[in-house]
Amino acid sequence: MRCHGFVGLSWATLVCFSVPLVSSIHPAHAADTMIGVCEGKSNTVRVYKRNSELKLRVFDRIKNVTWLDTPAATNTNPEVVEYSNIRGETKVIVQFSRNSSSNCSITTGGKLESGRVTEGNPGGSGGSISIPSPVDTTIGVCEAKSNIARVYKRNSELKLRVFDRIKNVTWLDTPAATNTNPEVVEYSNIRGETK
Repeated sequence: MRCHGFVGLSWATLVCFSVPLVSSIHPAHAADTMIGVCEGKSNTVRVYKRNSELKLRVFDRIKNVTWLDTPAATNTNPEVVEYSNIRGETKVIVQFSRNSSSNCSITTGGKLESGRVTEGNPGGSGGSISIPSPVDTTIGVCEAKSNIARVYKRNSELKLRVFDRIKNVTWLDTPAATNTNPEVVEYSNIRGETK
């Protein structure tokens, strides 16, 4: 399938034609090693390792969309283990308490929210467990100058992911909708601030 995309900061639409896709897509990951998940009222932050790279993923619970998935850095002290994003416009810091296996906090753009640890034990000892990654089936990929849009199915749900090539960060990963006519198939996000 060959795709032509309209992927910008104000909207994301992927239009696909019935022509075989020439380039291969990134292979599925065998497993991510989950370090910890902090669930706040507004956001859920997952800290994990993929191929030995530390990563941080932020899911907006209100808008029901993943808005950040990027490499992360860690900092520790006697009270907390702290993880923060290396890339992205908004600084995200998640702290896991060393004194409690259930307390954590999320700071997003300077706004602090308390949370609870729902997976892992990142503040305590031995807090990493291996979890399988969901299997994604790629439908189409569109590479534009500043963004890459990927339409895929995860557990039979159609999804759209947009990666910013300049900032090197995923800024949209959400369920998608299709609009089909005799010449093209159009995919667009159904959640998130940006269409």
